[in-house]
Amino acid sequence: MPATFTETEDAENGAGFALSPQQVRYFETFGYLRLGGLFRREIADITAAFEEVFAAEQDPFVVPENPYHRSRDPRFAERPRLTVVGIESRHPVFDRLRSDPRVLTVARRLLGDGAEYQNTDANLFYCDVYWHLDGYGTTTTEEHIKLYFYLDALRADSGALRVIPGSQHEGSEYASDLRRLFFDIESTTDQIGVELDEIPSHTIEVDPGDVVVGNFRTIHGSFHGGPRRRLITMDFHRGGV
Repeated sequence: MPATFTETEDAENGAGFALSPQQVRYFETFGYLRLGGLFRREIADITAAFEEVFAAEQDPFVVPENPYHRSRDPRFAERPRLTVVGIESRHPVFDRLRSDPRVLTVARRLLGDGAEYQNTDANLFYCDVYWHLDGYGTTTTEEHIKLYFYLDALRADSGALRVIPGSQHEGSEYASDLRRLFFDIESTTDQIGVELDEIPSHTIEVDPGDVVVGNFRTIHGSFHGGPRRRLITMDFHRGGV
C-alpha cells in the first residue's frame, strides 16, 4: 500500500530511497505517512544513544499541567511525559540523523527543496495523549512536518499513534469542526457521547525502525500505552517561514 515503504537492500544508508508520487499524494491527502523499516539497520545505535542522553540529563522538561497528557497510573501523574530538547547537540548519532539522506529526502519532497531543519527531541511517555494538533510555537497556516522515530513496538492497545485523516486541511469545515470539538478536551465526550479513545481515527502500528511523518496540523493522540514509551521527534518547516 502507498502509505508504507518496505526497506530494500538499496535503501541502506539512504542509497536509492525516494518517496513515490503516490506516497506524497497520500501524505497531502491524509496528513500522515508510515515508512516501515526505514531505519531498521540503525535502530540499535539510535536506541543506545537515546538511553545515553536520558541517563545524562539531570532535569528533563516536564509540563504536568498539560491537559492533553493524562496518566492512568497515579505514580506518574506529576511526570506524565519527560522531554530532552535539542538532542542533536548532545550525541553524534542524532547530529548525523538530522542530515541523513533519507530524512532530507522526506523533508524536501514534502516541503520543497528549501525545507529547513528545526530540532530533535527525545521523549518518554507515561501517559495517554489526548487529541490535539502541534500548533505550539507557530501558526496553523505555516507548513511544518514532524518525523516520529519510535523505539518500541506499539499497537492499538499499547499506545500507538492515532491520527484523524484529513484533519490537516487548513480552512476546511471538517478541520474547523474538529478543532472546536477538541479545544476544551474536558467537554469533548459530553459533546459527542463517546470516550476519547472511541473517536473515529486511524491507528499507526509501528515496530522499532519505522518512521511516521505527520503534518503539524494533523490531529493525533495515543491511548492505552504502558510506561516509558520512547520516541524521538524531528521537526522541519518550509523554508522562508
